[in-house]
Amino acid sequence: MKMASLGEFGFIDLVRARAHGPRGLLSKGIGDDAAVIDCPPAGKQLLWTVDMLVEGIHFDLSYTPARLLGRKSLSVNLSDIAAMGGEPVACLVSVGFTKQTDVDFAKDLMGGFLEVAGAHSCPLAGGDTVSAPQIVIDVTVLGVAPAGEAYLRSTARPGELIMVTGPLGDSAAGLEALKRGLGREDSWKTLVSAHLDPVPRLREAAAARSAGGVRSMMDISDGLANEVNHIARESSAGAVIWADRIPLSSASMELCAEAGLSALDLALYGGEDYELVFTAEARDAQRIAEAIRDATGTMVAVVGEVVDAGKGVKISAGGRESDLLPLAYDHFRARGE
Repeated sequence: MKMASLGEFGFIDLVRARAHGPRGLLSKGIGDDAAVIDCPPAGKQLLWTVDMLVEGIHFDLSYTPARLLGRKSLSVNLSDIAAMGGEPVACLVSVGFTKQTDVDFAKDLMGGFLEVAGAHSCPLAGGDTVSAPQIVIDVTVLGVAPAGEAYLRSTARPGELIMVTGPLGDSAAGLEALKRGLGREDSWKTLVSAHLDPVPRLREAAAARSAGGVRSMMDISDGLANEVNHIARESSAGAVIWADRIPLSSASMELCAEAGLSALDLALYGGEDYELVFTAEARDAQRIAEAIRDATGTMVAVVGEVVDAGKGVKISAGGRESDLLPLAYDHFRARGE
């Protein structure tokens, strides 16, 4: 059956039957003109994020299964909530399907979406469905964080260390494996999974908050180089990244060696890792890293330091420093412009 036969309201009924009911601050979900969400309790502030995935830009259906696409569409938004040190409350999803989209594809996509929603206590509150020339998925997530304590990009200070959960570059390596037709090989399964099914670091952010001492944070959606430049710019500071400290997986290094690529470049510029980059004073760094590792099993590496703004953003490799440019993908400009 195609979506043209099922229709918009048939699809909504299908999703509603599979979605979890209201819980937490979500008082009334799917079924009315708008969801009803209770005001957060005293001492909490709302977080609100949105992200859009467009076929041909963010995903390629020739190697992206519908279920994993649904999972990723929510996970990348939950990663933003994690980066603010928050916890999710509810989500909305608007989906554009072509009239010829198979209903099984639509069901699998929403099945994956609802798997992640259930795993992270983020009930689906509603959304919209439209006919579109290509598949488009637009997700909004509402979250909460302690009042005045949401992690920001603008609060890093010179002297702090820069830390990441890791490894970095696996997602970009996984994409390379898929493009080269290697996605079914066992050697690259972890890389492919990192690209198609990223895990939002909500537990890691919660562990960091419990440990205390984190000063600034964001998620690594556009590559470490870009995110460090973001933090430096927003904090009116500079930064130095130590190339030999960036955590790279053995699988990524092996694939890059075979493909003639640089695993370091993928970590710096590849993007879509959805790991966390954050800063903390040196005296707190080891304690935070151990707290995250003990609570989640995720390793944390110190990869650089925040410096005065006048120094700019640099990368140190082989005893030499050079500019670390924010060469992330820009939807309206060529890379590096």
